[in-house]
Amino acid sequence: MTYQEFNREIVPLKDKLYRCALAILGNRMDAEDMLQDTYGKLWTLREKLDSLDNREAYAMRMVRNLCLDQLRAHRLHEDKLEEVFNHRTEEGPGQQEDLKDMDAVVKRVIAQLPEKPRTVIHLRDVEGYEMDEIAAIVGDDPATVRVTLSRARKTVREKVINIMNYGLR
Repeated sequence: MTYQEFNREIVPLKDKLYRCALAILGNRMDAEDMLQDTYGKLWTLREKLDSLDNREAYAMRMVRNLCLDQLRAHRLHEDKLEEVFNHRTEEGPGQQEDLKDMDAVVKRVIAQLPEKPRTVIHLRDVEGYEMDEIAAIVGDDPATVRVTLSRARKTVREKVINIMNYGLR
């Protein structure tokens, strides 16, 4: 892969790779460092990239694995998801605050999910990846990804409803 091909095909993935790293690490500086490490490794492996069918999935998997390695090495146990949901426009009086509260609750619940369901829900619902692409990134088959996503959404829905009902359910 030439310098021009790398710039044309791999460099434009930087925003997606950054958001994925941010979702996993929960820290902007760590995510930026991870993005730089990922691009360094991708550049080193640029000749191997020619033989790949899905370079984007390979890059996403690489950033995910590097982030997980960093989490394991530094034992980071803080909230992993922040600033990934788009802020909604005001729909009526008082609704903006309600939406912000709901976003905060959903983010907190998603951040408490185990790593794989959290990654799958982020890739599908935030990044908009297709099931086949997510399967390639996380290393599972599409059927397993669908089950993981369904269970993650159900867990989030139940916990959010419980929180919003003040635990009176």
